[in-house]
Amino acid sequence: NLADYMVEHQVKSVFFESSVAKKSVESLIEACKGRGLEVSLGGPLYSDALSEPEKPAGNYLGMLTYNAELITKAMMQ
Repeated sequence: NLADYMVEHQVKSVFFESSVAKKSVESLIEACKGRGLEVSLGGPLYSDALSEPEKPAGNYLGMLTYNAELITKAMMQ
């Protein structure tokens, strides 16, 4: 049902939570492809877990900035 919704609404990118395996999202992308819609994997978003302290999403402000930049980049494709 989700793949049908994405095709109907022409969703171009999907994201996954950084602490969750991306396998289900990859399956969703394949289901969309089978219905004629190319969907890109936008990348991991951080919410419940931060990245390592030295990485861009290693603190709360960095996490918000990282997520916003990743989403913006995916929307511009």
